[in-house]
Amino acid sequence: MHRRILNRGGVFIDVGASFGLFTCLLSCLPGVKTVAIEPYCKSFKLLKDNIKNNRQQHNVIAVQGAIASNNLVPFQEPIKGNIGTGKTRINQDSYQSDYFVAAITINQLINNLGIKNIELLKIDVEGAELDVLKSLDFENGIAPKHIILEYVQILNPNINEVFKFLTNRGYSAYTIEMEPLLQPPVEHLIDSNMYFVKKND
Repeated sequence: MHRRILNRGGVFIDVGASFGLFTCLLSCLPGVKTVAIEPYCKSFKLLKDNIKNNRQQHNVIAVQGAIASNNLVPFQEPIKGNIGTGKTRINQDSYQSDYFVAAITINQLINNLGIKNIELLKIDVEGAELDVLKSLDFENGIAPKHIILEYVQILNPNINEVFKFLTNRGYSAYTIEMEPLLQPPVEHLIDSNMYFVKKND
């Protein structure tokens, strides 16, 4: 699906890029420019190494930090053996976190980089999806044409809010298999992804 969305090129913003699987797979497509954001230092090093090893330095801007409405957010390191489980702990007990990481809003990011259109926004942030989305001004800023976010029921307690947030802003919701979602996710979406597309596209 990601390749189909970007088959004509465009800007791809990878929030929670981890070691760069999607960044490297999609940045090789003609006309694709990628901004990859990852807060965890060890994952970010792997991301940079993979960008270099795949010769994608000219197509990718790597940003070490988190996407959030605050400038500084608490971060919990990944569980041992799964580097992709590190997460920000926004609106949670900061004393249960390992340290704080710098953060920027998507609005600030695209303004700083001079981005005018976002073809695809991918979000994999272990439960902080709503804060990522709220950092983008959908009304007066740049609304992404396509949004794909990871959905794991135990990690996404606010998924109903995410669903309503995006559908109220003119997005249609689908499973990754393109089955329409007319209501918030149900049991069959555990460990899956959700796809949102702007209705006027």
